[in-house]
Amino acid sequence: MKKNIFCLLVTASVLIFYSCLSSGSYVDNNTTNDTIQLNTEEENPVFEEVEVFVYTLSDNGIILNGFVTRYRHRDRGIVIPAEINGYPVVEIGANAFRGEDISSVELPETIRIIHEEAFSRNRISELILPNSIEIIYDNAFSYNGMKELVLSNNLEIIGGWAFDGNFLEGDLIIPEGVKIIGRSAFSRNRYTSVVLPNSLQSLGSEAFRQMITIDTVVIGDNVNIECDPFPNGYFGNVYEQNNKRGGIYILTRTSSSNIRYVRQ
Repeated sequence: MKKNIFCLLVTASVLIFYSCLSSGSYVDNNTTNDTIQLNTEEENPVFEEVEVFVYTLSDNGIILNGFVTRYRHRDRGIVIPAEINGYPVVEIGANAFRGEDISSVELPETIRIIHEEAFSRNRISELILPNSIEIIYDNAFSYNGMKELVLSNNLEIIGGWAFDGNFLEGDLIIPEGVKIIGRSAFSRNRYTSVVLPNSLQSLGSEAFRQMITIDTVVIGDNVNIECDPFPNGYFGNVYEQNNKRGGIYILTRTSSSNIRYVRQ
């Protein structure tokens, strides 16, 4: 009799468990980081429903950690929600959307931090960073084939290799307020001019490596560059000769062997 009762209880527990799974969402209360995974039945050209994301609840708000497994590698654009279940989305976690074949991303004004390799190795051709973003960590947007970039006006830190290996061109104007630019942050792009603000305190080595397209460098008066961040060493010597003064430095070419920057 006892054996029969035990079997009935086990069967009932199994049925209840699968009934919960079939309702469309599943919350694992034993998960240490409070990860919640939600599923929907239909896919859209642009993912914008909160149900497609995996996320963690921190003291400051939501950290997005990526896609629910069934939505991965779908060749889609995504719209990051401003809030989930009443909590603001404040960070994009490390490796969250790395290599997911994303073609576009729209970020809300609630995002403050984008962690390492969050969007690296995708196909994001254009990017507008909302003014809420303060920190971009290493390799966050590297290797996307990106052609257009608008930086946040409230940025303070741009990590190493953050935008490495893209096709960014034209003028790169680093906003006033940026304090740190990491090593190779903008290397292997196609910018023709770079403007560094007075607020800049640290510029990583090779920050603009392999960018032979740069012909104009504008440096704020309070900036002190310790190592040559520009390609081929043309800039560093002239900067030293001018006692590391700010101003406009123009690349001049009188011959194939006589290439140097001249301070205006």
